[in-house]
Amino acid sequence: MLTQVNISEILELDPTILDLATFNYAVGKAYIINSLRPTETSGLRVTQHILRHLSDILKQQDSYFIITADPYYLDLSHLQDDYLLTWQDLPDRQMTLARHLEWHMPDAQLADKLLSTSEVQSTLTEISNPSDIDRFAFLLAKVARNELSLSDAIFLLGVHIQQAVESWFHDHRDLRQRVFLITLSVLSGVKYQVVEEESERLIKMLCTMPNSTESSPVESTFDKTRTELLQDTWAQLQQGQENTEWGLSPIEIVSLKNPGYQPAVLAYVWHEYANLRKTLLQWIYQLGIYHRTEVRQRLAVAVGTLSRHDFRTVLDDVVRNWAKSDDSNLWALAALSLSVAAQDNNLAPQVLKLLRHWSRLTDSPSLCWTAVLALGYVSWRFPDASMRDLHTIANSGSDALILGVGTAVTMVFSARGGCNRVAI
Repeated sequence: MLTQVNISEILELDPTILDLATFNYAVGKAYIINSLRPTETSGLRVTQHILRHLSDILKQQDSYFIITADPYYLDLSHLQDDYLLTWQDLPDRQMTLARHLEWHMPDAQLADKLLSTSEVQSTLTEISNPSDIDRFAFLLAKVARNELSLSDAIFLLGVHIQQAVESWFHDHRDLRQRVFLITLSVLSGVKYQVVEEESERLIKMLCTMPNSTESSPVESTFDKTRTELLQDTWAQLQQGQENTEWGLSPIEIVSLKNPGYQPAVLAYVWHEYANLRKTLLQWIYQLGIYHRTEVRQRLAVAVGTLSRHDFRTVLDDVVRNWAKSDDSNLWALAALSLSVAAQDNNLAPQVLKLLRHWSRLTDSPSLCWTAVLALGYVSWRFPDASMRDLHTIANSGSDALILGVGTAVTMVFSARGGCNRVAI
């Protein structure tokens, strides 16, 4: 929609905003609220009168506003078609894939041949995200160059990820295999030795759980090779380097072949093995304390992913404890984890409200510092909300937080780089 108009910048607004009409809109901008989902107490009302008034304001500023909303959570049936657009039809998958194949594959005859295969046609019917069609075309181009098999291309696309994960856990009952895959889903992209050691530590924790029926697996040293374990868990090895006291040293890095399996495995384990949640979160919390930056970065992604399933539990058992520690590195880890959680449209309002609350707790410097860092991280998506709360912190009178506020403000500015002006 916005490609048809002349605008200088697209800005995403804080989804917790209560009054659309009194917001200070700039000239020549486009504003977006993605997945508007008011809470029962938010007080936000979207009426024909408000939208008409807002449209007049935006016309004066030569700006535009798009709001996306799920009608399941927000009844918009009272709005007229002037402001309401029902967006439920995907573009024709066949035609779209053909066009993207033209871009990625100059050989039109080979592209048509691939497009007509039953495997491609079957996979195409499963694609629900238009961006996945371009990725599919990119992978098929690799198939045409003999860089991938067609089955590997479909696997990497990951349209059947959830079913694949369910089938994998059904077929693989070995404790060591299961725990290795869970560990890899948290730490994908780090040194193999770290994943191996943490997998063993998680096994021990699981076996010592109250009422646990598991026992430490006893197997011969030569029962299963590492190659077999990696093949069984969708993993791959790559060469890398790490800094040591004697300089750069070669290491082996292990990761999932398809990153899309990481959230799918964590979601499956969280929902299907609820008795493991406490131990899993305890293990993750301890990982943050013991390990270095590269491990903590992976942890933040895993924690942000698990937050989508139970934000309160993950916050109480992991993130808040990191944020209340005496270690500033753990404050940064908590902040980064919250910023990952804020990428979820449904969680973003809760995260922003939490950061706003923490930013006012001047008697708890560690929570304040965590809020400052997190506001800097989320500023790429919510610059206005970040600046508002950072201003509050700066005015709190705490000299100790000024440096952090300055750093976060720098992050904010680094991140911002003839019809109705409102569309829902």
